[in-house]
Amino acid sequence: MFRNLERDNDPQLLLYDIDNEIAGSMLFPLNRFSIESMERFSRNILEFLSALVRNPEQHVKDIVLSP
Repeated sequence: MFRNLERDNDPQLLLYDIDNEIAGSMLFPLNRFSIESMERFSRNILEFLSALVRNPEQHVKDIVLSP
């Protein structure tokens, strides 16, 4: 879920632990970021978190994201 911030803030990623799932939302000012760029950012975050779950022993610096 994306939401527009009223003031000029940095993007915020909010994650919630709900039962056995993680839910979240992203807040960002539309005057500084496009929805498309934040969707791309969200896909990268999900890819990054999925990589950590698949292999929790790996170093964060070794995770490679798709372009």
